[in-house]
Amino acid sequence: MRSANFAAEKPAGEFRVMVFGDSVLNGGNLTDHGKLATTLVADRLAAAKGRPVAVGNISAGSWGPGNWLAYAREFGFFDADVVLLLISSHDIGDNPTFAPLDPNTHPQKQPLSALAEGIGRYLPRYLPAWASGPTKVAVVDPMAQPIVTNDDQAVAQGGEDLRTFLDLARSQVPRVLVVQFPDHTEFGAGGLQPGYELVKSIAQESGVEVISVFPEMKAALDRGANPYRDNIHINDLGQAILADAFFDALAGREVTRKVDN
Repeated sequence: MRSANFAAEKPAGEFRVMVFGDSVLNGGNLTDHGKLATTLVADRLAAAKGRPVAVGNISAGSWGPGNWLAYAREFGFFDADVVLLLISSHDIGDNPTFAPLDPNTHPQKQPLSALAEGIGRYLPRYLPAWASGPTKVAVVDPMAQPIVTNDDQAVAQGGEDLRTFLDLARSQVPRVLVVQFPDHTEFGAGGLQPGYELVKSIAQESGVEVISVFPEMKAALDRGANPYRDNIHINDLGQAILADAFFDALAGREVTRKVDN
């Protein structure tokens, strides 16, 4: 997880949230840990509730419903009080390919040191540009881009995995939330992608609460403050907007209903 360590078994009195997502939630290497929505909301919830809070950030670049489902089946939900899923329209067709992972976008082991990672992972990427002359070198976040597809079979598989994930979460966790996140292009002439309504309908059919941050992102854009780094990923402002949405959804009611086994 991209979050602070916490005990596998939840201590008495702790409020625990597991947040699932993809590269938007993960933030990539251009987002400092302290600026992540999950970090921000953990600090605010602890202050608001007056008790310990643990927020897990379960995410990776190009993850979709199949990845979230596989993770939950292997590791469970860590006795969470709430499971929150951050999902975009394109995620519904972003299925695992089981191809070998690129170590530049999905490292498989911890580097020996920051210097070793800089030399081995980043220097080869920027050296050609430096060698060619004093031109500006773009700062690139190597977070993998999602596989955006309109293939009916891919969408059907993603939809089935999403239903299964939500049903599994509801069977083990008192409260499950879906937070829909728009791509930057969805504010243009084309409007929301078809996957947006599909995700919403699947969540509602599964009895899961659905929240959209579309209004908050649009409000930022309308006032001239761009919360996006590119078409999909967000900057520190975007993370802060997500943190506000998470806090509003989580700071209120406590759920104490018995979870069906």
